[in-house]
Amino acid sequence: MNRKKWLLLSVLMGILALGIFDRYNVLADFDDETLPVDWYQLPEDQSVSQETEGLRLGRQPKTPVSNLFRSIGTSLDNYSELSAPNANKWHFDRLVTKFAVSARGFIGLLLGGGSFSTEIDWRQKSAPSLVDDKKLSESREGQITLSTNFNEDEVLTQIEPVMQALVATGKIENVPLFRSNYKEQVLAHHRLFQGFRAVGSQQWRPRHFYLFLRFSAAGNVHTNVTVGGGIVSLLTWSIDNRNNDLPHENEDRYQKQLALQKFTNDLGFFLDGTDEVQLLAQKFTLKSVGFSVGLTGSGLIGMVFASGGVSAGISFSKRPARLDHIQPPRSLDSFYLIESAPKSHHVEYARSNNIEHRWDGENTMIYKIPFEKFRKGMEKALDISSFFAKKSRQVTLKKWYVSEIESLFSLSISGFTSIVNLGVTASVKVNIIGTEQGHSL
Repeated sequence: MNRKKWLLLSVLMGILALGIFDRYNVLADFDDETLPVDWYQLPEDQSVSQETEGLRLGRQPKTPVSNLFRSIGTSLDNYSELSAPNANKWHFDRLVTKFAVSARGFIGLLLGGGSFSTEIDWRQKSAPSLVDDKKLSESREGQITLSTNFNEDEVLTQIEPVMQALVATGKIENVPLFRSNYKEQVLAHHRLFQGFRAVGSQQWRPRHFYLFLRFSAAGNVHTNVTVGGGIVSLLTWSIDNRNNDLPHENEDRYQKQLALQKFTNDLGFFLDGTDEVQLLAQKFTLKSVGFSVGLTGSGLIGMVFASGGVSAGISFSKRPARLDHIQPPRSLDSFYLIESAPKSHHVEYARSNNIEHRWDGENTMIYKIPFEKFRKGMEKALDISSFFAKKSRQVTLKKWYVSEIESLFSLSISGFTSIVNLGVTASVKVNIIGTEQGHSL
């Protein structure tokens, strides 16, 4: 192994070592080590009264997050010689780190399995990237990108290399069953997405759908992806607005597509009312927002409750010409939050707080959430995103800066949000991007 590779390993070990040193040598107050409870636990999981839900933010954490940024950034600056390309075309100009929050509110680097809470994208200042950012972004978001304009034969052609790669891992015992189930699941979702043409809103446009599939060694393929459950495959569908009218050969499919189109358009108009003042103050702006999407047995479309696993979602991106233009929010009614195998205390919380809910089949609970309550949840999500943005700007570095911050949030049946911890999956994804490199992070 050459010197550059040894240095790369050294910088990663240095990040870990500094993080551990800061945690145990600097922090003296136990209360300062953890995040506020309402940042990482949903109201229904706190067993709190309705009055305490109204708190948008609790006490802000002090040293842990600052130490994480300082430790990683300082380590990168100290090993900046890795940035120079060598004879083997090695070039170190980017690092992605993932922060995770434990079930008790401790925050640190994610080293193993579980859900990350916040992903930090570090870049070198004034260094031309040798990586195609668009391709790298696509590779992080999915193994392959399909199109809502594809026919079924084109979809099968595109997913064939994915199935071959998954089989090549050697983790699938019943290959014929796996291939059959995988095709069935992908085509079932493609029939829902096919021909989709969203109107969009003044500031936001639906960019793509994404689908998580979990499979087992026996060849079973499931759409319900829970934390740590099996091997996961991820695919995306780019939304092609050259689509013609929705296919109308099947009335049931047509009605589901109409419901998905309305739900997507409502989310876009909902995002028009987003206030980015706090983000702009930290020289960040919203880049994209993603929402989980679920379909009940009766055909209802809504978001998926965090603990119920996530099968699919939709991502929105800002229209470039409208970055600084905020329109009054359009009047919207409500949407459904879907929970599979609902927890009894969630149902009791809904009943006690007069949250409209009902069963959809034997194992699915539907909660009705007014968009205005969800707006408070989005405000809180942006508050937390702004907090990380602020911390990223408080450490002065010579050669590195934070380019993007992606945070994942759980959605409450009351409309509020909390940052995900290791035990749940995300219902909302917020991606913010720095507007300039600046002289500090």
